[in-house]
Amino acid sequence: MMEVHQHINKCYLNSKIHLLGQISLLKPKMRLETFKKKNKIFKFLCIYNFTMIVLYLAY
Repeated sequence: MMEVHQHINKCYLNSKIHLLGQISLLKPKMRLETFKKKNKIFKFLCIYNFTMIVLYLAY
C-alpha cells in the first residue's frame, strides 16, 4: 500500500521536474501562461492520484 503511494509521488515529481525544465527554456512572458496551464495538469494529477489511492484502499 505504501509502495503504491510512494511510486505515485515519485512519478508526479518526475513529471513536474521535467515540465519545469521545459518551461525554463521559454521566454519570460510565455512562462506565466505556461505555468497556469501546467497548474491545471498538476491539479488533475493530484486528484487522480488521490482517487487511485482511495480505490486501492477500498479494494
